[in-house]
Amino acid sequence: MFTSTMLIGDLLKLSSLKSARVIIAPKEMDVQITGINILEAPDIEKWGKQGLVILTSYFALQNLDQPTLASFFDKLKTIGICCLIVKINRLVKEIPANFIALCKSHNIPLIEIGEADRYEDIIVEVLGFILARREQRLSLYYRLSKISSRMSIEMLGIPEILREFKQFLQFDLTLENLTRGFSTSTNPRLIRYELLEELPLEQWEYMTFEYKRFRCKYLSAGTGKEGTLVRIDISSFESKRHFLLIHEKRNHVIDVNDVIVIENLIRSLQFELLREFSGKQRQLLNKNSLIADVLRGAYIAREEFLSVVEQLEINPEEKVRVLTLDYYFDGKFDSLSMYDLRSNLRAEMQRLRPRLLYYIAPSYDQFILPAEPVDRCLNPSDIMDVLNMLIEQTPETSNLRFYGGLSGFFSVNDIAQADAQSKAVASFLTRNYPRNTIQAFDNLGIFKLFVNDPSHDLNNFIRPEIKQLYEEHPELFKTLSVYLRTNRSFIRTAEELFLHPKTVKYRIQKITGSLNLNLENIHDVTILLTSIEIIRFRDGQILHTLVETPCQAASPLAGANRNGI
Repeated sequence: MFTSTMLIGDLLKLSSLKSARVIIAPKEMDVQITGINILEAPDIEKWGKQGLVILTSYFALQNLDQPTLASFFDKLKTIGICCLIVKINRLVKEIPANFIALCKSHNIPLIEIGEADRYEDIIVEVLGFILARREQRLSLYYRLSKISSRMSIEMLGIPEILREFKQFLQFDLTLENLTRGFSTSTNPRLIRYELLEELPLEQWEYMTFEYKRFRCKYLSAGTGKEGTLVRIDISSFESKRHFLLIHEKRNHVIDVNDVIVIENLIRSLQFELLREFSGKQRQLLNKNSLIADVLRGAYIAREEFLSVVEQLEINPEEKVRVLTLDYYFDGKFDSLSMYDLRSNLRAEMQRLRPRLLYYIAPSYDQFILPAEPVDRCLNPSDIMDVLNMLIEQTPETSNLRFYGGLSGFFSVNDIAQADAQSKAVASFLTRNYPRNTIQAFDNLGIFKLFVNDPSHDLNNFIRPEIKQLYEEHPELFKTLSVYLRTNRSFIRTAEELFLHPKTVKYRIQKITGSLNLNLENIHDVTILLTSIEIIRFRDGQILHTLVETPCQAASPLAGANRNGI
């Protein structure tokens, strides 16, 4: 493969400089030359650029005093001028010693040419050399573009693309999928490695991605050798991390021409990854639509329903529950972070229960959960733990509010009823419960009466005297609440509230007297208990303390068994 560009070593070999004298030789022969220009005045900061060769006669600089000349050389060094070619003539017979000393101290190569050497010959040869190299590079680029287009038309997979480009680069190549923990490589023995330290890597103008070179140790059996690799982040999506690895050789590392090939390789890989992602998204959208139709009861014909259920790999004879998770935000939210959180939740739920299905809506998720044996029980609290963990790991979603409703068991034929019940529970909790929660319909107790009618305002079912007691005398309200829950036992109430039984008795007498309550009347007691439960529910004091119903396996014949997953 041709050399990367014009180097200072190439400059010294030009025929137009065959009679030149090198006064200060370059320390490195691989310094890149980007162009050449003639200096007529010391205003180089206006037009100078890195990698430039300057042609001049000392006559243009001879009137500069020593401080000004030193400042001029400082500018040369800062800009990155790579070489000075100075012409002597009848007026200036030799380059002064102070000029040579400044070139040496600033590490700027100095070449002397004679009066007979023509500027235009040198300029034409330098620019011709650079243009020829760029023409070669452009030809390589178009050739690679044609190959990339052919690969796209033939729809080559990732392994085939890596093998094709290995022929150009003469390096082994690996594509890492960090999201899935999976790698594809032209040499499987190089997949497992350990990064030891980051090494310097020259940056070229053609690099449009972040290239990093590392010293590494390969860990595959029988390898154990050290080497270097270049690691490039080519991720197109925040949630999908892909890295391309270029495994360098001891006597062969990447150069600017390799970068041109690598950039084309990256575009081919990204196109294929996008094509794969697009195909998977189409499949997911189709599946999402099928699940939505099943949940809504859209399939009237039995044959069509069974066909879709079979396609979704649901056993039509089993029992299922439906979980609905509604999401809300207090204030602003990061949509990308929320997308990641929901994706991670679905992935974690599938890890816990591989057979579950999910439906994705703009503001909520739904899960179809087949019945499980007792030892594989998945309770609402388990799901809350997962969701809270993900929120903790994603600080941008810290103001997320969620409410989840889990239906009872229904046969697959009646899955639309499970969907409606699950949504009703989530909606009821959203309207009435003050904190994040996920609850099963079977655990709602008396609140089942209010789930299916969103027009009911729970406050209307609270006895006014109890509401007043709660708002004005919270300690008396708490005493009455515990007293009724402990079956009207002064002793048990006193133990729970850390009071003397006589104090409890005094408080109860005060409450019943001032509110005109008859605790011997079962009707009054029922109304009181209902009012107290509603108040405690609205305060978030009930659901998070409920003991969940143990899960039970639900066989196709266990029609009445609806106690858990």
